[in-house]
Amino acid sequence: MFKTTKKIEYFINPARLSYLLELYQITEKDLVERLNLTKNNELRKFGIVDIGWLNDVMDKKNKINLSLLKRIEAIFNVGISWLVSSRTLPPKNGSIFFRKKIFNSELDFNSKKIIDSFEKLKIETQLMTKYINYKPKRFLKVYSQNDDAILVAKEISSIFFGKYQTLLEKKEIEKPTAERDYLKNLIRTMEEFSIFVFERTETWNQKERLNNVDGLFLFPNFILIKRNQKYFRREIFSLIHEFAHYLLNIEEIDNVREEFLNFKLSKIEQWCYAFAFYFLLHDQIKNYESIKNANKQNNYSENIINEIYCNTHLSQRAIYTRLVIENKISQTDYNKKKEELNKYIKEREKEELIRKEFNRARGIEQKGSAPKPIESKLFTELVKINYFEGNIAENKLREYLRIGSEKNLNDVLYS
Repeated sequence: MFKTTKKIEYFINPARLSYLLELYQITEKDLVERLNLTKNNELRKFGIVDIGWLNDVMDKKNKINLSLLKRIEAIFNVGISWLVSSRTLPPKNGSIFFRKKIFNSELDFNSKKIIDSFEKLKIETQLMTKYINYKPKRFLKVYSQNDDAILVAKEISSIFFGKYQTLLEKKEIEKPTAERDYLKNLIRTMEEFSIFVFERTETWNQKERLNNVDGLFLFPNFILIKRNQKYFRREIFSLIHEFAHYLLNIEEIDNVREEFLNFKLSKIEQWCYAFAFYFLLHDQIKNYESIKNANKQNNYSENIINEIYCNTHLSQRAIYTRLVIENKISQTDYNKKKEELNKYIKEREKEELIRKEFNRARGIEQKGSAPKPIESKLFTELVKINYFEGNIAENKLREYLRIGSEKNLNDVLYS
């Protein structure tokens, strides 16, 4: 093997580094600070850089050694060859961060990296549809925020759950026995309308997390939702909220909370919240509309609210919030009910923690495994067809479908 003492150095492409700084909305000073930190966020003892060094790199006065190049690559996850390439940059309208500047969520650096990665997956998915001449058709029309969200919810609900029922009858989906099953069925039904839905799962110790993000919609038909381990009803609400953005054809990155009130929201978000609520009411709309004034005299309509809660996948918090928005409960009574719900939830969480600690003390094994995302059947079939037709390699197939190297490919492909 040949050995060399020659120091390997490169000229970085300044246009590409500027593109990344603008994409993630960080300054050159921010980048220098990140470069000077270890993986454990401690200040490096060696290889410290400053703004002057970065300016020289950007002006192509200085080359950059491989070690520093790897540090930059580790921050942005774009590949070393991408950083030094002289090829034309991708168009800026390829990223939602260039198409929009303000979102319904405060995005930290890691959230932006995850969303950028999802956009790359979207582009790769669109390429795979072109490889096999598959043109996803839009079956549902585009609505305007000037359309009545409640009437649209009733109209779309009729179409959507008609398809849902057909899938049940064909045994392509099963009658749900848990909220996660219902979420899975909603995703499967959306795929019948050529909408790609991806679920992101995260563990407590995961380094890169989607903080303050519950879901997003990207043109033309891509939805990402984050798994909510504790409250599947909230995740279901997030999914339908992003579905509302699809119907409006307006991109967004959302921090969805069922207790948000109208005065805190833009007109578009008010529309999406109203749509999601009435869509999820489904066949309980008349029951909900029978509530005229929830107050102490009628026990805050608790019987009706409990009936709606048991026959839909709406949370009680979402129901009470809708009531106060529509002036069917006073703000004072709403605050009281919300406080009662918060207290109840905290007590349940405390009881669960005590139960786990008790079992641990008795040596009872705590069963659990890393959560697996709900699979997109539409995406899976697209990947498999492209693999069979030779458009993607085995390593890409395994990456897309999360197939470990220890698994026999045929067992997955033909199962």
